[in-house]
Order: sequence, then structure tokens, then C-alpha cells
Amino acid sequence: ALRDNCAEEQFLIFACLIPGFPAVPSSRGPCTLDTIIYNPFSNPPDAKVVPEEITPLVPAVVGEKTADDLTCYILETLLKYMVVQASSLEWRNKENPDTGFRFLFSLVKKYYLPHLFPSFSKLTNLYKPLLDLPHHRPKPLYVPVTRNNESTFCTRDQYLAPRVAFITWLVTFFLEKKYISSAAAAQSTKNGTEVIPKLIQTVTAGGSSQEKKKDKASEGDTNGPPGDTEKSHSNSSTRSDRRQSDSSLCCIEEEHKHVYDMVHSILLSTRENVNFVNEVFHQAFLLPSCEASATRKVIKVYRTWILQENPVFMTEPEKTTQEDEVDDSSEQILRSETNSMKELESHGHKRSSSWGRTYSFSSAINRGFLTEDENKDIKAGTQPTLQVFLTNSSNVFLLEPCQDVPKLLENQVEVCKSVLSIYRHMIMEHSMSMQTWEQLLQVLLRITEAVMKRPQENQRKDSFAESLASILFRTIIVAWVRANLCVFISRELWDELLAVLSSLTCWEELVTEWASIMDSMTAVLARSVYGLDMANLPLDKLSEQKEKKQRGRGVIQDSQKSSAVARSFSLSWRNQGEHGGPGGQEPM
Repeated sequence: ALRDNCAEEQFLIFACLIPGFPAVPSSRGPCTLDTIIYNPFSNPPDAKVVPEEITPLVPAVVGEKTADDLTCYILETLLKYMVVQASSLEWRNKENPDTGFRFLFSLVKKYYLPHLFPSFSKLTNLYKPLLDLPHHRPKPLYVPVTRNNESTFCTRDQYLAPRVAFITWLVTFFLEKKYISSAAAAQSTKNGTEVIPKLIQTVTAGGSSQEKKKDKASEGDTNGPPGDTEKSHSNSSTRSDRRQSDSSLCCIEEEHKHVYDMVHSILLSTRENVNFVNEVFHQAFLLPSCEASATRKVIKVYRTWILQENPVFMTEPEKTTQEDEVDDSSEQILRSETNSMKELESHGHKRSSSWGRTYSFSSAINRGFLTEDENKDIKAGTQPTLQVFLTNSSNVFLLEPCQDVPKLLENQVEVCKSVLSIYRHMIMEHSMSMQTWEQLLQVLLRITEAVMKRPQENQRKDSFAESLASILFRTIIVAWVRANLCVFISRELWDELLAVLSSLTCWEELVTEWASIMDSMTAVLARSVYGLDMANLPLDKLSEQKEKKQRGRGVIQDSQKSSAVARSFSLSWRNQGEHGGPGGQEPM
């Protein structure tokens, strides 16, 4: 096979297929497609076969529209046919149907990935996760552009569009698919040239409406009055199209179904590939607001994994005795190092995530390198997956919002609300370990500090913070209540919560949400301990009967004031019950 018999030139040809990437280093120096074809060493002057000028095999049709971004176009083409054509190879050994894709995919990662993802981290490890909290990022310089006769924005990052194309391609294997016949797929051709990518998005109105209803039910009354909601949905058609594509199915030809199933299984076949997929999704959370559509697709994948159908790598691993001993020793090292750090630190509110790093590094030293069998054992468990998702997804909150462009600001707000929706379902529905709860609380503290800053004098209104104020404050308070019902929360975390919320009392939404949740807790406490229904107190009935008697005697209506004071608490709870969402499912 070519895989085992490739010379340097064949590798270089593949590395130079996509224009727009830097020259590839080789034994002959920097190499491009032109230098390979017109290489004087392989084409001596007296040779009988000489290279011709590079021209298209199929000339362009008159009036045919060229691609706006040739690099992105050819990358999409390469990724698609790497899947479809590589699987059509005939092998003598019938056990090698996936060898072609594995070989080409490894070359893509080797030659193109470093340019597509300059910040790609090989330290991402779902099996021993690094849980350092990310930092605030400044906004990029957004430039208005026109694509497909539509005004939009991009950044000056020359590889942003190819990066998004790669993320979108990878997401395709994890979204729900709709298989269409070849005849229907043929309709997606224009002027004899296939529209790339074939993995088009089709609208599924039913799924879209159900998802929106689910999100509204989970958020309750935190998004403002109905008028505001209708207003937010009445923007340009660009936004509605984007929303439809986010809640859509991936359409592929029915004859390629087995191919995409095969690639899906390859992507989740080893620990290395599982970590690769999660790191690419991490890169999606780092995208600027102008590419929010790709981020939403990744959020949808995580939503499916966490809330609906767990993938294989979220299955709980079967620990051996040796692994248990290693974990125990790692935890002992963790406790000793954490205690020593606590002794050295002063009593303040500074948060540190060093416990995650210490655990990972200590375990790595103890475990060493993975064997082939260990690499194929992809079971990581639910808790590490949740921890990695919490850490990576917090990046969407930590990007400085673009207050000057309403569409970009709205994109970021929608992405943040989608992530918070998953957080809220995790809080109310998932069983989480102490480490996962601690990571969740630390993430919420970090993003609350970053988003809900105390406004300075003469500072203009922070639309981004105002859009997230109610839902973010409610989420962090309810998370603390639920966490204390499930695990022990340290004094340090309590102090940090006190410090953060005390510094944000200038926000009316914080006071409102705190009062609302305290009412809820009081009602639950009264019902559980004293058997009292706060919505139907005995004193309320007596007050109402007394008020009716006084009215019958002609008593002045001022008695209503005193009764209002006596009933204020129960009324607040009653009003919340009437206007809140499905409190039985999610009291948030």
C-alpha cells in the first residue's frame, strides 16, 4: 500500500494540495506544489517527459461563480473526499476498510492542523483532565465583509474560515443525520460543479420549535417580559437562517451512510482520538463572535452527549487494583500538596485551580505512557467529561464582547445562554462528584466575576452584562444550594461566593434573584419542617375574614396596609409560583 511505500515527494504533494498554507519544510528546503512539479533534480534537461503548465482538467464554465475563499473551499473538498473516496478502496485484506481514511487523516493532522489551530493543545486529556480555569480574552478586530451577497463580519485571522470549516466537518459525524437519495443530492449541483460541502443543512421546524420550548421552560421568567422576547426574535433573516441551521440535521447521501458510521467509530476508537475531538471542540469555544454558528453546533453535540445519549467514552471505566492504588497515591499527594499550599497562602478570596493540575501531573508521573490496549480502552466516565466541558465552555463568557456591533453582541449572548442552559440541566438533573461540583462552582464564580463587573462612573451601559444578569445570578445561587444538598462545600468556596456577590450588590437583578430564591427555600423549609403551605397560610384566612367583617361595618380601607405587611412574604412566594417556569422540574 502507498501508506507503507510513500517517498518524501508523495508526502509533500499531499502537504501542498491546499493553497494559502505556508511552504512545507523538506530535505530540499521550503517546498510548494510548484517546486515539486518543476523540480530540476527530478526533471533533467534531457528528460523525455517534461512538466506542462498547470491548468484545470475541467475548465470553468462562463459565468460560473468562483469561491470567495479558495483555501477554505479546497479544504472542504479534501475533507469530504478523504471520507468518501478513501473508503471505496479495495483491499486484499478485508480487515483494512478504514486504513485509507486513517492514513490520510493522520497526514491532515500532521501538515495542516498546526496552521488551522495554532493554540491546539496536546495536553487535553479526558482521562486525566487539566482543569485550569481560562482567562479573559480581548476582542479581536472585526472587519465588515460581504459573502454570498450578505453583509457579515470576520477577523484578520487568515485561517479563521478554514478553521471553522474543519470544526464544522468534524461536528458532522456527531450530529443527527438525515439520509437522502442520490437523485435528491444531484439537485445540489450548479452549472455542472458540485456545491461543496455536500453536507448541507436542512431545516427541521419541529425539532427547532421543540428545542426553543425546552430552553424557554428551563429558563423560566429570567429572560424578561414576552415583549422583549418577541422583539429579540424579529431581527434580520440572516439570524433566523443561522438559527435554523443550528437546529438542523446533516444531510448526506444514503449510499455513504456506512462511510460516515465508520469514520464516527474511528474518531471514538482510541483515547488519542477522543482527546483530539474534545480539543477541537475546545477550539470552537475560542472562536470569535462572528463565527458563533460553529460554536452553537458544538454546544448542540455536548447537549446531546450530556443530556440525551451518552457516547461510549462517557461509560464508567472498570478500575483495576493497580489503578486504584495509583489513584489513592495520587490523591494522597494531592491532599498533602493542597494542605501545604493552604498553609502558605494568606486568608483571602483568591481562587486557584491548582488542585486539578496537581492531580493530573501526579497521576501522569505515576501512570507513565499508555500501552496499545490502554489506548483502545476509551471509557473515561461521566464526571471527567463534565469537568472538561465546564472548563472549556466557560471561554464563551470570557471573550470581551463587541458592544459596537449589535449582531455580534447578540451572537455571543445567545451562545452564553445555550451554555448556561446545559449548566442548569446539569445542576438539577445530573449526579455529580465533589470534584465536578467544585469545578462547576469555580467556573460560575470566574464567569460571574468577568461578566458582571461593577460599573464605573461615566461608563456606558454594559448590554452584555445586562442580557445575562438574571439568568447568571439565578444559576450561581441555585448551583450553590444544590451543591450543598449533594456534597460538602469548603469554607474557601463559601468565602469566595461571599466576596463575589458582595461586590455586585449594585445589580438589581442580584437582589431580585436572591430574594426570589430565599423565598423558595423558606417555603420548602416551612413545608418540610413545619408542614406549612406558604401559599395557603392559616393567618391569611383569618386576616381575610376579619377584613370582610370590617368592610361590612364600614371600617376605613387603611386596614389593607397592615394586612399587606402581614401577608407580604406569602404573596411574594405566591407570585413567584404563578409567574415562574415549571418549578417542579427546575426551580431556576
